[in-house]
Amino acid sequence: MLSWRRTALAAIAIAALFVNQAAMRGWGVATVPALFSSCMMLAVAGVCFRRGHGLHVGNIEVGRHAAAMTSAAVAMSALTAAAIELRY
Repeated sequence: MLSWRRTALAAIAIAALFVNQAAMRGWGVATVPALFSSCMMLAVAGVCFRRGHGLHVGNIEVGRHAAAMTSAAVAMSALTAAAIELRY
């Protein structure tokens, strides 16, 4: 339960860093991937919060969907961040 909350907080912090990166680069074309990654991290935060809350209230279901979505979103955000650094 605590690990899902920690992951949600980390995702929010990373989303803030992506928005900061977009602001520092001048809100041009380079901001689209940064904002996309920020939205993905906010989605991860939502999934993690929901999973953690479900575990807190005793809903012990198989969490493979939450884990798969979290892994896919983090991978997509990492690839987008790499593309930002390579392109701009």
